[in-house]
Amino acid sequence: MIHNRSRKLLSVIVMFLLATLFAFCPFLPTVGALAQSVNPLSSSSATNLASLVDPFTGTGVQQGAPFGGGDTFPGANVPFGMVQWSPDTMSYAPGGYWYYDNRIKGFSLTHLNGAGCGVYSDIPFMPYVGTVTQSPATNPMLYISTLSHTNESAAAGYYQAKLDNGVNTELTATQRSGAGRFTYPQGKTATMLVNVSGSINGVNDAQANIGSNTISGWATSGGFCGASDIYRVYFWAQFSQPFATIGTWHNNIVTQGNTSVQGSSQIAPAVRQVEIAQGKLKKGISGVQTRKTAQQHPNVSVSGPGSGAFVTFNTSKGPAITVKVGLSFVSVSNAQTQGRTFLRQRLQRTNRRQPGKSE
Repeated sequence: MIHNRSRKLLSVIVMFLLATLFAFCPFLPTVGALAQSVNPLSSSSATNLASLVDPFTGTGVQQGAPFGGGDTFPGANVPFGMVQWSPDTMSYAPGGYWYYDNRIKGFSLTHLNGAGCGVYSDIPFMPYVGTVTQSPATNPMLYISTLSHTNESAAAGYYQAKLDNGVNTELTATQRSGAGRFTYPQGKTATMLVNVSGSINGVNDAQANIGSNTISGWATSGGFCGASDIYRVYFWAQFSQPFATIGTWHNNIVTQGNTSVQGSSQIAPAVRQVEIAQGKLKKGISGVQTRKTAQQHPNVSVSGPGSGAFVTFNTSKGPAITVKVGLSFVSVSNAQTQGRTFLRQRLQRTNRRQPGKSE
């Protein structure tokens, strides 16, 4: 009896891992295809467990949840992965995404699932249609986009959303890297903003450096549940074509042609109050007002200090821009290695699918 149960459990685990592995292959034709897998320990008619995954579970109100929701995020990640590439809403939620808010401020690389306190949401990428004329630090609302949930989908290891600004965003991830495809509307200025100071709790310092087709840098943040913890996360991103134009912003100043920027940002005061209340609840300090405050969803963006990089693309030959991203808590060099490893792995998978090709 125990042996049979063990085989059943092993069968489920193997099937889930294989399903997730196949989901890593980015940009398959359909969301359903991303969830397909084969379980070698069961019949072909067995339930495809990956197809049952709903990444939106917990992103809204859940009965009995202490803060009103499950504090989850719907974006692309893998089990125990470092990269969780997922959308961030203007309304605060510990997972970065509040289902009832249709305003997207970016797609950041790091998230923490179900924690009950805000942390991470580091290095948000935001596709924008138009020219950067005002600083995203002092006028953040100019660069957000609304979203209809009918134009949004997710499966194990994959997230997709067509924003109301016309850009279709597709994301996938591995353990320490990710890939994105951003399809811009034809004939429009295709811009990408990388807000290195956009962490949910603000940053003590952050830096962005622009190359011919790369953006790299780091962000230093922390403050989980009101604690004094500090971390620094590094990233490296390589795009599918050289940039048409580049620039940076620092506080209220936009500098066209600039290749490097560094600066800090602050947490929204209303978000700070919510996190203080959530920290008290975590310590068992409760009360009617504390619990009420902990369940609020104020705007996370604040007009003030901040810095980041922006680039534009020539989409005359095709509207789709792809990017490979590596992440590290050690160095930019390590992040670059992770990003390039993603490229090698994809090339190896491509070679294996072609007759007469070998690794």
